[in-house]
Amino acid sequence: MIRTDTAFGLLAAGLILIRPEHALAHAFSRSSALASFMEGATLPVTAPTILLCILPLGLLVGLGSHARIAPILLAFLAGIIVAIPVAPHVGPFIEPVAVLVGAIFAALAALLPKLPGRVVAVLAATSGLVGCLSALTGHAWGDVPLPTLPGLLLGFFIVMAVSAGAVIRTRQYVGGPAAMLAWRIGASWCGAVALIYAAFESRAYF
Repeated sequence: MIRTDTAFGLLAAGLILIRPEHALAHAFSRSSALASFMEGATLPVTAPTILLCILPLGLLVGLGSHARIAPILLAFLAGIIVAIPVAPHVGPFIEPVAVLVGAIFAALAALLPKLPGRVVAVLAATSGLVGCLSALTGHAWGDVPLPTLPGLLLGFFIVMAVSAGAVIRTRQYVGGPAAMLAWRIGASWCGAVALIYAAFESRAYF
């Protein structure tokens, strides 16, 4: 069995080996509506800057034991929607910013997982906003095929929901402080990976 620290170490190494340029100004294809939709749905998983921005939010939500998840999801959706018209006016600096936001969320998940629901909702809106800006930056109006947008929305929710659901289910079936501690350690590793990747993303600005 692979130890937890070894697994997260392999994750860190894999993400570091990915060139940061791969996440910049993704070129969306226009081959077909289905292809555009699937491209948007898979982008949050294949682009490290987006993944490292959204995944820590899911860990924070899962560790928080919130009685109401709907306000958090609605805030996340609102952030994504607001980002769509704003993205053409945002420069590539948003890439390292998105990863740094994820690092902050990972630190909160590791150190302060029991934040109030209203605070988490604000953080969810911020994650949706910054993550979507990172996905669409570098594209003017009309550059992004229309079917890509609902696919992108689906991909964002899948990443957040899967990470949060994994934490919630693990805590339900395993129980006890051990599961909580394991996920908090995982969140700290996620934050460390995000900080290292943000340093790579920031090389062009120094």
